Amino acid sequence: MKRTAAHFLTRCFAPGETIALLLRRENPASATQRVVALEQALAPRYLAWLTHENSSGANIYVAANPLRSGSRKRTKECIASVRHLYIDIDNDGDMDIIAGNLGLNSRLTASAGQPVRLYVCDLDNNGKKEQILTYYLKGKEIPFATKQELERQIPSLKKRFLYAGDFASATLNELFTAEALQKADTLTADYFASTIFINNGDGSYRPQALPWQAQLSPFKDAVVLDANGDNLPDILLFGNFYDNNIQMGRYDADYGTLLINKGRDSFAVSPFNGPAIIGQVRHVKPIQIGKTPALVLAKNDDSARIIRFSR
Repeated sequence: MKRTAAHFLTRCFAPGETIALLLRRENPASATQRVVALEQALAPRYLAWLTHENSSGANIYVAANPLRSGSRKRTKECIASVRHLYIDIDNDGDMDIIAGNLGLNSRLTASAGQPVRLYVCDLDNNGKKEQILTYYLKGKEIPFATKQELERQIPSLKKRFLYAGDFASATLNELFTAEALQKADTLTADYFASTIFINNGDGSYRPQALPWQAQLSPFKDAVVLDANGDNLPDILLFGNFYDNNIQMGRYDADYGTLLINKGRDSFAVSPFNGPAIIGQVRHVKPIQIGKTPALVLAKNDDSARIIRFSR
């Protein structure tokens, strides 16, 4: 449990972030909450305590969003950044999760059998760690970086692979030794779809990928509203990301994506009725202008924008 918990926490949160833990027992019913820094939760004694509590019958839950530094509660006002949006999609009384992700319109594709990996280790024994990003192409794991990019990072490759054809046909274990890759710190990603996680009501969730029209760009934030007056929660998503290298290309295909709730855990993409939202939206918050509801959009390297949403 210790290793799995540590791996989960380090993948979901960054160093220095504050997280909330909930320990819940069914018999007798009790709940204990802890708000701690990530480093404290990863300490061996703390993980040993969580392991003991779990083995003695406590279910352990981790809040999806980090809290502000110094927070002692797990309230809406304490959330530092929204990475997942909670919403009761099916009006069954429990909270479901909307999770923005990279999307499926990328050169990088991943699955459980063919994941994207990041190897971090000293591959050329020069005392400095390199980062090697890999993905699968036609069933073969290959580096994402070009020959020229890798040679700048690891000059010895230039002597070993003089010709581009030899580099292109080489396997990962021919480029780097199996021993070095085994020693590397390895991060793995195998699911890139933006997804709704349906609460099963028993502490587990069922993932359901959003429609393909909502997979064209990474999503960074969302707001819940009733766009068509049917008393079902709809979702307005925003995102984009420009700061990729040339090989990846910038993700700019989202201009505001409206998902209409059709019931029974299904959504349909509806045209965004208004001007196209161009840019990298990072946050969206509802505000009130007089008696008219509106949304303020905060965009990266751009001015904020205010829009009104009417039926």
